Amino acid sequence: MKKQNLFISTFLIGMGLYFLLQSHSVPMLSSFRSWPTILMILGASFLAEAFIGRKKDHIFPGVLILGFGIHYHGLLTYEFWFQHWSIYLLIIGLAFFFKNQGGRKLGILLLIISGLFILLQWQPAWFQSLPSFSLDGITLLPLLLIGFGLYLLFFSK
Repeated sequence: MKKQNLFISTFLIGMGLYFLLQSHSVPMLSSFRSWPTILMILGASFLAEAFIGRKKDHIFPGVLILGFGIHYHGLLTYEFWFQHWSIYLLIIGLAFFFKNQGGRKLGILLLIISGLFILLQWQPAWFQSLPSFSLDGITLLPLLLIGFGLYLLFFSK
């Protein structure tokens, strides 16, 4: 298999399957007849180019586009799918985490922040028993995030 045309060939195969799915009614695959499927095909093509074609710089856009495609597919398909801005931060954090040329620390930081905000939104029973971080009605979480960002900007190497 030639690796020079891997991205475009996997994208064309995926789009051909998508249009074939559009023209035929397969009940089990009917949820994939929407526009997020095209995002998932594009992201999977980037990842195929990254791993099979050994072009590691395609990992970041592949994870990012595939993640957005999966998220939008979930929003259109499932009623229970979680919708909050922190999901986008989670997807970006995953893209940075899987990027090989660095960015792992930033990815972990973004994953922790998004996980924290997901927990704040979802609030499981055990999370409500944690102590509240506020002074006179001012929540300390935004101040902690600003302080940590300033520390990284000015004092970290």
